[in-house]
Amino acid sequence: MLELIYTSVDIAPFALSLGYNGPPFIWQVDRRKELIAKLEAIYGILYGFSREEFDFIFETFHSTKRQELEQFGQYQSKQAALKYYDEYLSEFGNTI
Repeated sequence: MLELIYTSVDIAPFALSLGYNGPPFIWQVDRRKELIAKLEAIYGILYGFSREEFDFIFETFHSTKRQELEQFGQYQSKQAALKYYDEYLSEFGNTI
């Protein structure tokens, strides 16, 4: 989460409060997408969503789905989140 938030020196006090004393993280679109997908998967597991429920939730984001299908030909954010959901659930079960 820190890497997604701490992208400017203006947020240094927050980073320091978390024990991080390094420079702000560089805004990298692909890296941010990966981190967001991982967090979404963890949230889905923590909320106790079945895979079907988690999948359904992504289907309710019509504009995001449409934009990604137009731009990439696939619903990348949903695919990535489901991939990590499956990976984390098989690795950790419901112990996250």
